[in-house]
Amino acid sequence: MTAYSIQEMNGETACLPNEVPNRRTKLPEPREMEKGISMWSVIKDNVGKDLTSVCLPVYFNEPFSSLQKCFEDFEYSQLLDEAYQFGKMVSHHPMIIACHCEGQGWKLWGDGDLKSKFWGQSIHLDPVGVLTLEFDDGEIFTWCKVKTIINNLILGKPYCNHHGTMKIKGNRQYFCEVKFKDQSLLERMPRQVEGYVEDVTGNRVASLRGEWNSILYCEILKPMISEKMQGKGDSLLWKKNEPPADPTRYNVSSFAITLNELTPELQEKLPPTDSRLRPDQRYLENGEYDRANAEKLRLEQRQRLSKSMQEDGWKPRWFKKDGKEGTYRYIGGYWETRDQNNWYGCPDIFKDLSDEYVG
Repeated sequence: MTAYSIQEMNGETACLPNEVPNRRTKLPEPREMEKGISMWSVIKDNVGKDLTSVCLPVYFNEPFSSLQKCFEDFEYSQLLDEAYQFGKMVSHHPMIIACHCEGQGWKLWGDGDLKSKFWGQSIHLDPVGVLTLEFDDGEIFTWCKVKTIINNLILGKPYCNHHGTMKIKGNRQYFCEVKFKDQSLLERMPRQVEGYVEDVTGNRVASLRGEWNSILYCEILKPMISEKMQGKGDSLLWKKNEPPADPTRYNVSSFAITLNELTPELQEKLPPTDSRLRPDQRYLENGEYDRANAEKLRLEQRQRLSKSMQEDGWKPRWFKKDGKEGTYRYIGGYWETRDQNNWYGCPDIFKDLSDEYVG
C-alpha cells in the first residue's frame, strides 16, 4: 500500500514551486505488433468464476497498476478544491487497495476490493469498500461505488455501464442519493444519472441530473451553503475533460496517460515498491509484449515464493486498519521517509529472489 498525493500524480514533486511541469501527452509507440489472440479462447473455461484467480496474458491488460487505476478517480480533484472553497504494499489475493490523498483544504481516504464474475459475454464488477472525504472545517462525507458491467466481450463493440444507487452520507446537514439508471435495449438515452440532496429534516434542497460519462448538473430547490449557486437554475457541476489528441488502444484519458510516467528526477525519490518501477508494466507500455508477458510470469512466481516465506503474509507499512471492520487509514511516515530518501526495510518487490535465498 503506497501513499500518493495529487501534487505527485500531477508531476509537481519533480519541479520547483512556481514551475509548470511538462507532462507527457501520449504513450510510447509499440515496439512490436499487437498479439492477435482471441479472448474467448483464453477465458471460455472460466464462465461464472472470479477472474482475479485466472491468469490472463499480459496483452489483455492496460499498462497501469491497480493502484494507478484507483487514482483515475482523482482526475477531477479540482472539484474538491472548489467544494472546500464553497464550504468556508499491496496484497494480491485478496487484493486490497488503500489510498490516501490530500488537496487544498481536503483529504480523502479509503480501501477496497473488487469482486468479479465472468458470464461469457459480460463481466460483472462489484466494488467493495468505503471512501471518506473530510474537509478542513470538519465536514465529512462517505460513499460506496456502484456496480459495473462490461458487455460484448466476444461479439460486438465492447462497452460498460454503471448501475445502482450511490448514497453519500454527511456528518452535518446534508445527505445525497444518486441513481445510475440500468441500461435496457429500448433505452434511447443511456448512461443517465439522477439524484437529490436532502437536509437533516428530510426536505429536498437540490436535484441532480446528467450522464456519468460526460456531464452533471445541479438545480437548487432551496437555499444551501453557497450563495453563488442560488437562483441560477441548472448549474454545471462537472464536465468531462477533452480526450487526448493521440488516442491509444486503451482509450485512456490525458490524465491517465501521466499515471505511469517516470522521469529521472522522480525515480530518485520513489520507494522500491512503487508501481511505476514494475518492469512488466513498463514493457507493456512500450509495446514489448513478449518481454512483458515473460516478466509478468516471473513476478507472479516471485510473489508466490515470497508469500510462502512469510508466515503472516504482507503487512502494510503506511496504513493501519481502524478496528476489525474499519477502513485502512494512512498513519504517516511516507513523505518523511521520501524526503530522507531512506527506504531501509522497504523490500524490492520486483527483483529476482532466486539468488537471495540460495542456501
